[in-house]
Amino acid sequence: MDSTSFKQPKLESSEAFPSVFVRNHREIKEKKKEAADRILKIVNAAWHKGRWSGNEQEYRYEVSILERTISTLTTDIIVLHTSYYEICGRIMDCATWGENEDTYPGLVAS
Repeated sequence: MDSTSFKQPKLESSEAFPSVFVRNHREIKEKKKEAADRILKIVNAAWHKGRWSGNEQEYRYEVSILERTISTLTTDIIVLHTSYYEICGRIMDCATWGENEDTYPGLVAS
């Protein structure tokens, strides 16, 4: 048997991985934000049409959680968009230098 019969499948280049990872992460955050926006609209519609089964305190609590979630996701999406290249670079740095304890001495597990 010759060694060419056991070729490794061609994997995505290590340089492309960070960009795919960051893009996918941003898309997940965008989908979560869209879902939270839809839920907030449903909760508000139910409240204003008198179909909300809880009291006002429960309604305000649910709305505050949804608004905080939407705000946090919006911030995350903006950061992932505006700092895209920096984040990709940091991922590459961690992949390249992360094994060396001298690189990040403050992050070494004790």
